[in-house]
Amino acid sequence: HKDGSLRQIEVSAKQIRPGFYQGIWRDVTAQANAEVALRESEARFRLLAENAQDFIFRYRFRPTLGYDYVSPSSEA
Repeated sequence: HKDGSLRQIEVSAKQIRPGFYQGIWRDVTAQANAEVALRESEARFRLLAENAQDFIFRYRFRPTLGYDYVSPSSEA
């Protein structure tokens, strides 16, 4: 990038006729950074939920009733 930072890009290219190629690139840095932030946030939540002494759960109402998550403290 102009400021010297690295960017993540997605590249697509195809041959349109012998000797001629067409290419498109797309900056996906923001998307990649958001995915990393989401994974880190999920890891922090899981660490908290797995080690909490409180009963933590996520209950689903649709499409069917049921628990999506129940913390290990429920067994205590």
